[in-house]
Amino acid sequence: MTKRQKLREIQKIIDKYIKVLQQLPSGGTIDPAMARRLGIPKDLKPLVEDAYKSGRLKGRTKARISKEILEQFFEELTPKGKDFTSIHAMEVEQDMALVLEKAKSRITRASIENLKRDFKVLETVFGEQTLPKRKMSSILREITKDVRQDWDMVVRAETVNTQQHAIAHEILEGTSPYSNLGPDTRVFKRPNPDACDHCKKHYLEKDGRTPKVFKLSELIENGTNYGKKVGAWQPVLGIMHPHCECQVSVLPEGTEFDEHGQIKIVKDRR
Repeated sequence: MTKRQKLREIQKIIDKYIKVLQQLPSGGTIDPAMARRLGIPKDLKPLVEDAYKSGRLKGRTKARISKEILEQFFEELTPKGKDFTSIHAMEVEQDMALVLEKAKSRITRASIENLKRDFKVLETVFGEQTLPKRKMSSILREITKDVRQDWDMVVRAETVNTQQHAIAHEILEGTSPYSNLGPDTRVFKRPNPDACDHCKKHYLEKDGRTPKVFKLSELIENGTNYGKKVGAWQPVLGIMHPHCECQVSVLPEGTEFDEHGQIKIVKDRR
């Protein structure tokens, strides 16, 4: 087998791993041998559908959700919910495809460049003597550490997005214990202390601690910030940007924020 043929074999292995990642949004059955090698079940749960169901539950109850309850709810997805998750899964798959294609290109190029720079490595990898497994794992981790962060970010971002939209669906359908006002429900987001300046600017008042209050309909109408320049970003129902961790919360009727940014009950002024 020539060196070119062996490189192609390596690319086939990369393709197998990428195929597994491509199935994360919608789920499905993967090669059993690959599943054993990765230490994961051969039947992957649909990432987007699970996130949607989790968000629906969070929007439906104030109680802590046990794993058993979550599993039972997973059997009760409505046709409307299936349509939502199917469409959202397609969006996630498109985002994942871009990241994975970039990852494949970067891994292949980095591998070739490393081999070109160091002929000794070339002989070790493609020669008769097999490179020790731990050493190969170390090299692959080094090459892929950046691209792994890329697809981790996509998965995390889309999971948060789906959960927040599912919470909003519960409110709009009138099945949430947090509000019966539908699109007029008052909501807010409280950024973490270490959040970026963009999230603090859009979700906090000028004092830097009191959350801004929006109608749910406002955040929904603003759509997403995907593809927009930073100067055009707006407060949205989902994530402000790929690294955003701000969660939407309902401001109960009869309450407001005090001077410390904490929720207080409004006394009857009559």
